[in-house]
Amino acid sequence: MPDVTAANVANELARRSACRTHKFTIAETPMVYSWRSSPHLHRIFMRRVLLSSMLLGITAFISTVASAADLKTDDDKTLYSLGYEVSRNLAPFNLTEAELAIVKAGFSDGASSKKAQVETQQFFPKIRELQTARTAQVAAR
Repeated sequence: MPDVTAANVANELARRSACRTHKFTIAETPMVYSWRSSPHLHRIFMRRVLLSSMLLGITAFISTVASAADLKTDDDKTLYSLGYEVSRNLAPFNLTEAELAIVKAGFSDGASSKKAQVETQQFFPKIRELQTARTAQVAAR
């Protein structure tokens, strides 16, 4: 007998709804997966969000240091390179200067272990939606 969990029930209801909407049979309908219903997908999503956040913090820190001082030593150049490469992970978001300032503030708070100004876990799905929307905007150009 299959496990009766809220995630499994929601998944089955989504499949049945898809059948009614698209005139599929239950057997033809693919499983509907959500990062909430799969611990593995949730872990992957969380790792990506945390990595992006850490990289953002490093980028913010390095940008303030790089703007304040010239890159004289190899360590300075290495840290600058780290920040530059980390910033490439933000390219799909196509951030404006104002948005980048907000991202830097979040990165700085996270890197310095300050309390988050918002409940960050509530915004994980919106991060993905923002990335998808921004990528679509760039592709439409």
